[in-house]
Amino acid sequence: MKRFLLMLCGLLLMASAFAQGADTLAVPADTVVPQRWGHKLTKKEMMPKFTATILGRYEYNTQQNTHHFELRHTRIGVSGALHSMFSYMALVDLSYGGKFSPVAIFAKFQPVKGLSFLIGYDKMPFSNENLLSPWQYYFSDKSF
Repeated sequence: MKRFLLMLCGLLLMASAFAQGADTLAVPADTVVPQRWGHKLTKKEMMPKFTATILGRYEYNTQQNTHHFELRHTRIGVSGALHSMFSYMALVDLSYGGKFSPVAIFAKFQPVKGLSFLIGYDKMPFSNENLLSPWQYYFSDKSF
């Protein structure tokens, strides 16, 4: 049993060493990666980006010949940059009876690389729910 556990530990150590050595996301040394910070933005980069997530549910009752549609989760957002140092984001949730519930509304100022100031409302994730996108939620819904 000791021999088996020792071999298993050795295999795990070797696997972790190989996993750390093989960096598939590394950029080759001769490749020049342009930095976004400090350069003038193009018109395409300054255009706002709109996002929308709609999760709906449609049910049809064959016995009573009735149907029902319901919006379960709706989020609308816009983000963009005004300058290489100024960016913004607004994301609102419409899930609670159609009322606007802010998820994130902020402006970000980054005067130098590595230092940024965030002004506005941004909820820091402290649970699994905030780390998942709305379309990754699994709901256990009841029928009529």
